[in-house]
Amino acid sequence: MKASVLAVATTTKKLVKINLTEQTNLLPRDKVAVGIAAKSLMSKAKASELQKMNTLYMMECRKFLVAAIQKILGQSPLKYKATRAVSCLNPVSILSSHTTSETRLAIFWNSCMN
Repeated sequence: MKASVLAVATTTKKLVKINLTEQTNLLPRDKVAVGIAAKSLMSKAKASELQKMNTLYMMECRKFLVAAIQKILGQSPLKYKATRAVSCLNPVSILSSHTTSETRLAIFWNSCMN
């Protein structure tokens, strides 16, 4: 994922809402970190095979990374409002912003009652 996209995601909620299927949010396939072993094998391949193998491999790596992140986020409790709203019980949050804590407490209470 591009550093500029991650820089905008300043909160957990924004990070979870990043669209991983949007091509503009992802690094180009040649910038995906695939590891030392994969790069070593690719450097030993013939030039004609290398371009095709490199392109296909990088695309598959990027697809795998996107699918893995989506799977992790899909099973993450951060997607639930109650999990994010439970921060209303943090004493530091209460002291720093009383109104935000009240709002989050109301969200937490409503999600627990439903």
